[in-house]
Amino acid sequence: MLGIRPRRKRAMYAVAQIESGGADVSIFDSENGLVAHASSQLPVEKRAEALHITGILRALEEAVQKAQKEALSKGAGRIETVYMIVHTPWSRSETLTATVTYQKEAKITAAAIAELAESALSHIKDLDPARIIESAIVRVSLNGYPTSQPEGKKAKSLEVSVLASDCDKRVGRGAAETIARHFPDTPMIWRSSARAFFTLQTDTSDLPGNYVAVVFGSVASEAFVVEEGLLAARVPVEIGFNELISRLSTSIPEASHALLDLAAQGLSTSETTGQLHGNFARAESELARSFAVAFEILLKRRHLPGELVLIAPRSLVPLLSHLFSRYDFQRFTHASQPFSIRHFARFKGSRATLYADDPSLAAAIALINTEHPGTVR
Repeated sequence: MLGIRPRRKRAMYAVAQIESGGADVSIFDSENGLVAHASSQLPVEKRAEALHITGILRALEEAVQKAQKEALSKGAGRIETVYMIVHTPWSRSETLTATVTYQKEAKITAAAIAELAESALSHIKDLDPARIIESAIVRVSLNGYPTSQPEGKKAKSLEVSVLASDCDKRVGRGAAETIARHFPDTPMIWRSSARAFFTLQTDTSDLPGNYVAVVFGSVASEAFVVEEGLLAARVPVEIGFNELISRLSTSIPEASHALLDLAAQGLSTSETTGQLHGNFARAESELARSFAVAFEILLKRRHLPGELVLIAPRSLVPLLSHLFSRYDFQRFTHASQPFSIRHFARFKGSRATLYADDPSLAAAIALINTEHPGTVR
């Protein structure tokens, strides 16, 4: 009958994530959106890398089991696809670009784009070609202008940008075994944290075209540079909110989180708020040095955009905004001015921004809505 659309087939998807300090698993239903979400985090302590990896893989096992149990209790069916996001420090990424100029206008074909993408990938510098988990074309430009549908158009120059990522061998092998054990005969698609961030920023309509993003993880973080909407550079930072919280309070991490939440909402006592700010002031110089090292690496390309987007728990935003607006960071920006700070939750156009307090869940929602539009409405 006219005006009635056929009902789309119901489908189930899972997004698993291995992070610096734990693992998350989210299960989605194409009809009901997010149906289950589980997280398993390692205790806040220093450990050798081999023990850290063992703990991360155990956390993934626990998160999968919790999410499956919750999904089954809600009548969820068989998972059709599992997306595995590997975050820093377990994955690395590069954006590679190749350009060709024609003597006269030429009709752009899919074969020409694919050939140029292969050329770009041949110039990998910082990744291990044997451990590549993904490579994807993230931008095609004709005559210097980004074009969403280049095939069939004519141009004198063609430029293709490719995002490539690799993964720690031990983490990759262990993650694949865990997913195969719990989701047998289910296709698994790898994604890096850089690719997840790319979907997060493209799924959010009013982000600026040029900015720096700092994504806080539990043990490690990442700084990204976005230029004209394209992920231009990325650098890991060996500090996360677990270490930050441990410097703010002598309480156990859960209690420190609660204190920060109350302070951010203006509900804590003046004495508690003063103590938190005093502890942060004592740790601020060292924190600033950690990020200055990362910004120095990014500065080797060119000066950074003046806008900085924080993707971090809301409770940390007041303190982090103070940190990144320090005058000594202004030497990194184009205009030699302090960064203008905005929290990801302040932006519009994406369901993911509603979950900005949980960057991993926000990334999962953005990814699933990019791969399967309309799943989370």
